[in-house]
Amino acid sequence: MRSNKGLSLIEVVFACALMSVLLLVLSVALRQSQWVFRATSGNTDTSALLRKVGQEMQRDLLQTNLKFCAVTNTPGAEGGAVWFLSNLDPGDHKPRFKLDGSPFWTRNVLYYMVRPNGHDGLFGRSCPVAPGPSGHDEHCPHKVMIRKEIDFGAATNYANEATAETLIPAGSITTYLSRPNEYKVSGMSSEAGMREARVLGQLLLDFEARLGQGAVDVDVRAVALARAEREVNTSGPMYNSKYTLNFAQTIYPQAR
Repeated sequence: MRSNKGLSLIEVVFACALMSVLLLVLSVALRQSQWVFRATSGNTDTSALLRKVGQEMQRDLLQTNLKFCAVTNTPGAEGGAVWFLSNLDPGDHKPRFKLDGSPFWTRNVLYYMVRPNGHDGLFGRSCPVAPGPSGHDEHCPHKVMIRKEIDFGAATNYANEATAETLIPAGSITTYLSRPNEYKVSGMSSEAGMREARVLGQLLLDFEARLGQGAVDVDVRAVALARAEREVNTSGPMYNSKYTLNFAQTIYPQAR
């Protein structure tokens, strides 16, 4: 004979309490998985940006000779700079050589980091400026990496080896460390000898370049802003924050 007895009040209360606990656990797990996804996604995008900048710099530096490479890391600046000679033809990007087999230097290549003009309007806020461990500003995560190709001095003529490019002196390089207007570089075309200028990377924090034993050490840093801005005040020191990623490499120039 089947019983028609229903659940007791205690059983109903217990079932509801158990369901509430299960829903709470599922809610916490969902929020945690969303946080992990956002953090991983933000780090992945930032890492991809740093790799792009670092790999292009590596390709260029491999084409030079350390004797024709210079850096500046002025204390208090917004970022460092590295410039060097290249023997790649600006037209077909093939290497050029003199009759004796040595590189025919065709241009100066310059990489540097700077805060863009119109920063406050672009990002809806101002960033303080204060030096960090590298000596450069470590507070603004909105800087850009600029890459320029410059024909310094007399125009290069492949028919005349005497016109081969010479390295821009340190005292003259500051002329070329100009800021873009937001992300536009069209205003740089009027700079002497400018062949090409472009923004290679955005939303960067710091750039260091050092000359070592037969090599150039470079370190580019960026903040995973999407994650950081949800959790902290990104106007503070960011050089060694848990949201900051870096791409460091030692590059050995190959030209002789």
